[in-house]
Amino acid sequence: MGIFSRMSDIINSNLNSLLDSAEDPEKMIRLIIQEMEDTLVEVRSSSARVLADRKTAARKQSHIQEEAGSWEAKAKLAITKGREDLARAALQEKRAIEDELQAVAPSCSPPMSILSSSMKRLGSSRLSLATLRQSRKQC
Repeated sequence: MGIFSRMSDIINSNLNSLLDSAEDPEKMIRLIIQEMEDTLVEVRSSSARVLADRKTAARKQSHIQEEAGSWEAKAKLAITKGREDLARAALQEKRAIEDELQAVAPSCSPPMSILSSSMKRLGSSRLSLATLRQSRKQC
């Protein structure tokens, strides 16, 4: 048994030595830089997606609020014309729209912590990337 474990250790040692000698530091730095650049692209796109979703939700919320205001105006007009039945129907529509607005409101403001953490990661990744590029130029 001792012979096989010793032979296994020698083979592993020789393989590790071979891999260490085959490893080129410049290629490794280039690979790390490429991976970091890919990560930066992903973070930027996710941040842009969050901002776009937020703007879209805000526009939808604004549109729903305008629609609720329109129904309120219709209800007031119906009251001035003496049509209480139409005013009630308009107020029911307004209430339904306000319920929809309550359902949409939470999605309008995704947590800023998501965006701020993405921006922090982006900043730290840029700094690390700049450091790596600088060390590559020195090599």
